[in-house]
Amino acid sequence: MKAIKNEKTHLLRIDKGENITKSIIDYAKENSIKSGIVYGIGALCNVEIGYFDSTSKEYRRKHLEGIFELLSLTGNITQDGDSPFLHAHVVLGSRDFTLTGGHLFSGDVAVTGEIFIVETPFHVERKINQEIGLKLIQIPEK
Repeated sequence: MKAIKNEKTHLLRIDKGENITKSIIDYAKENSIKSGIVYGIGALCNVEIGYFDSTSKEYRRKHLEGIFELLSLTGNITQDGDSPFLHAHVVLGSRDFTLTGGHLFSGDVAVTGEIFIVETPFHVERKINQEIGLKLIQIPEK
């Protein structure tokens, strides 16, 4: 991975064979990013996506074989204790021009990953919400 940054904007080029989610999390940790907005495009393979089933309170996961255009990666970086937490969704394009998408668990870069992280001025924590079954962002009362 290669990266450049200015005050609060980071541009990452994640290279072929690198895991995109691990790379983003590792970069956030190394650069002390407490919260941020994440955008990206590129190409992925060995992808695991999912959706949250609110009835069972668990993610339904699907592993995708092949190479996919990463048409859109959007998400955020927050904190889970002392560690950065990446919450990202993707839209992926197939060779037959069909689309699929969902919550991104993992994926290896197939060609390149071009990721922007824009830091926000917040320190955002996540805590488990027992009713929902997920770690939700915490917004302090005024």
